[in-house]
Amino acid sequence: MRCLLTILCLFLLSRVFCQPCSCIKDYHFIKKHIETNHGGFNKKIKSPEEPAYKAFIQQLESEISPLKDPKYCLLYLKKYIRYLQDHHSNITGPSGNIVAENDSAALAAFFNSPAFLQTETLSPDSNYLAQLRKNDSFQSPEGIYYSTDSTYMVALIKSKTSYRDYAAVILQSKTRLWKPGQVKFELKQVNDSLFDVLIALRNHSWNAETALIKNGILQLNNWKKEGLQVAVNPSIFSGPSLFSFKILDDKTTLITIRSFDAGLTNKLDSFYQRILPEIKKFPHLIIDIRDNGGGSDASYKKLMPLIYTNPFDDDVMEYFATPDNIAAYKQYDSLLLLRNPG
Repeated sequence: MRCLLTILCLFLLSRVFCQPCSCIKDYHFIKKHIETNHGGFNKKIKSPEEPAYKAFIQQLESEISPLKDPKYCLLYLKKYIRYLQDHHSNITGPSGNIVAENDSAALAAFFNSPAFLQTETLSPDSNYLAQLRKNDSFQSPEGIYYSTDSTYMVALIKSKTSYRDYAAVILQSKTRLWKPGQVKFELKQVNDSLFDVLIALRNHSWNAETALIKNGILQLNNWKKEGLQVAVNPSIFSGPSLFSFKILDDKTTLITIRSFDAGLTNKLDSFYQRILPEIKKFPHLIIDIRDNGGGSDASYKKLMPLIYTNPFDDDVMEYFATPDNIAAYKQYDSLLLLRNPG
């Protein structure tokens, strides 16, 4: 099959990588694989014949079948995965090749590639763009946005099609791989608090994600709206804004941790190593995890001795032993042996 499912056994995290192919075939492959191998499916939905599930897949299939533009396939496959509501399954498109931007031959080949030539271009009216800059209302997604690494400036404009409500058009780019007028990402409103986002990477390959609306303001990962504070994915940042330590009085200390993301585990371990000697000098400890998005068990493991002093039963790990899952675990074990021989 052209779609490969790899199960990472530590958290039973499923990631599906799909090569460009028929969307309905991809969908049927993923659906069958989930129904057969996903332990949560068998516990929550129980059967492919469950009425609500059947109604959902019938509606989804009716939307996928007429799909002609393959880049939108990922949105529908994500929609299916989202129905599982397990927060540990994901699907992503192929990331493509890195383009050597200082190599004139590589650039010329890229500019003649389907990825570049098929990227949509729009020409927003100059008066409309001027109005966007003057509009200081953050309640509308429309506006001027900057990537948090300052590579791109885009205008997010209304651009209604069957698949989107808004399109982000490049105004300025520090990379030669993107030109003014090209569409960098698209938004489709799902409900009052959620957008589906289809976004092109630096090399014009596509990925799908979601954006939340909080207090009426669009929270778009790794992009900031002109005049607003940065809205970012905390997994790529660290520092006082994500975790801090404070002595409150002669008896109490405070740890504030805003994310247990797996990407922060090493930084958090270093943080704990620095503060644990101080914490043990005081009888009381407050751990503030308000607005913490969760993450990896490993990111809080070193705090556990402060919370429990006697033996306790941890989470029980269950394994759904299907032939595909067993093969995936064997593949994962083989990769571990390659990385850590002996």
